[in-house]
Amino acid sequence: MPQFFQFKQFSVHQPHAAMKVSTDGCILGAWTARLVNKNPGVKRILDIGTGTGLLSLMLAQDCGARIDGVEMDPAACRDATRNFSFSPWKDRLTLLEGDARLLAAGKVYDFIITNPPFHFRSLKGPDPVRNLARHDTGLDLPALIEIIMGNLVPDGAFSILLPPEPMEKFISMASGKSLFPARMLSVFPREGKPCSRVAAMFSNESGSLRRTSLTVQVDQGLFSQEFIQLMNPYYIPNQPS
Repeated sequence: MPQFFQFKQFSVHQPHAAMKVSTDGCILGAWTARLVNKNPGVKRILDIGTGTGLLSLMLAQDCGARIDGVEMDPAACRDATRNFSFSPWKDRLTLLEGDARLLAAGKVYDFIITNPPFHFRSLKGPDPVRNLARHDTGLDLPALIEIIMGNLVPDGAFSILLPPEPMEKFISMASGKSLFPARMLSVFPREGKPCSRVAAMFSNESGSLRRTSLTVQVDQGLFSQEFIQLMNPYYIPNQPS
């Protein structure tokens, strides 16, 4: 796994974080940035579980909002601190080290983004830090919804990425709190393969859901044009020669 990932306008150094730059994260960041760009009212963004700071950096590239990334893993915080401070948007990026459940009261955000752990029933590995990043042992979905509700302005929105089954459960739980999906992106890893991830944006408005889909690869190692177009503002995916 490379120690850093070079994007067009920023780099992500990741020698300490358990979870490195991933296709999942890049898709959520790029897809969310398109939605946030359409809403000039977004002035403050919260990135829950920022890790290396990837999502915060992607959003900072495409909007002028001030962004707080909260992270409880000290090792990941070391990477995020470095990545924020060396980025072109360091004056708008702030790292909050600690538990998202303990965020200061009264500080609310227009938009929240999170790429939470989702390996709910898979076997854990020997690395407890990686387990915390990949499993729901540190922050489960009901707790995540409560954090979002406690830190989102009444007419705000948030985005999240999960596998299909956990997303269905999350939608049900969020609906019980009057938060409803407004946009959903079904991600297919390759043509002919089933959907593996779903990105969704939620708001307090019901009945306005719009669904789209994204196929990452048309063949093994050959990225689709729609995926390349989505990633183009940030990096150009390598294609086989």
